[in-house]
Amino acid sequence: KKTGVILIFIITLFLFFGQPISSRFISSFDASEGSNAGRILIWEKAIEVFKQNPVVGVGLGNYPTTQDDLISSRSPINAHNTYLEIATELGLLGLLLWMGVLISTFLALFRRANPNTLAFGALSGLVFFSIHGFFETIIYSPQNLVLFSLILAIAFGASNKIKEPTPA
Repeated sequence: KKTGVILIFIITLFLFFGQPISSRFISSFDASEGSNAGRILIWEKAIEVFKQNPVVGVGLGNYPTTQDDLISSRSPINAHNTYLEIATELGLLGLLLWMGVLISTFLALFRRANPNTLAFGALSGLVFFSIHGFFETIIYSPQNLVLFSLILAIAFGASNKIKEPTPA
């Protein structure tokens, strides 16, 4: 039942927003589309830096120092992808830890989520937060960190919720 409700929610999103969302998603990887050329160049550079420092990365907050040739008036630069930025700065170990946090939070919320709970809202927020992370580095924004912390707190509360005893 829960899976059906979530599936209906996703289908509804794509019915109302499907074409614009899918078109924008696909165009994000097309270098001939406006600002995408710069973003794709940044992603390629981030992958290159990750390959040079795959285990522990270049250090937290040091991604911009690897991008001297790309820095312009838009300084400081970021990877425009949370996952690439984490991989570049913290290496595979940091990326696995980040993915572990996301997956364990998702699972905790999914177990408790139904359309009438706060857990469902937090689950939806986590899904969109994770998708947004493919196109922007969201971990350094104070607003996004507050939102993510709230989602984690709700997930922690939902996963540790004590079930009420059922009357006999």
